[in-house]
Amino acid sequence: MHIRTIKTGDGPLLKELTLRSVAEAPYAFGGLDTLAEEQERPDQHWDGFAAECAGDVEEWRDRCVGYVAFDGEVACAKAIGFLSAKDPTLAQMSGVWIDPRFRRQGLGRRLVGETCEWAVSKGANRLLLWVDDANPDAARFYEALGFKATGKTRPVGEGSPLLESAYKRPLSAG
Repeated sequence: MHIRTIKTGDGPLLKELTLRSVAEAPYAFGGLDTLAEEQERPDQHWDGFAAECAGDVEEWRDRCVGYVAFDGEVACAKAIGFLSAKDPTLAQMSGVWIDPRFRRQGLGRRLVGETCEWAVSKGANRLLLWVDDANPDAARFYEALGFKATGKTRPVGEGSPLLESAYKRPLSAG
């Protein structure tokens, strides 16, 4: 398996992975309404998102990265990392998903590692992510990688009664 960064032109790939992730685990991505919302997004949205991850959109240049993992030609995982607009020493990670057929093979750990390395190279000293409270397996996974719950929660979406919790870990060069 190999991991590569998302490139401009990867909009269809980003759309495919996002729709697969939300269909497979709606509880981890905001609930049942999320799939319909993602399906309604036009192709231009996905193309723009890929260009942002690739650094081809000025306001996101050097502030965003995306990763896709492949098993041969099959895309099997994704993750997005970005620097906070208010605090460039804070990186965030989102949209992490591993196809169930490829879980427990180290891909999640590798995606977190790639994102941490990228964040440190950009000057970040901590990484924040949000985990849907309906996904305790993900919380345990991140805790095993050194993330700690911050105690902060927020709705998973506008008007949603479902919550997600913040997890943070320090970053260091090397």
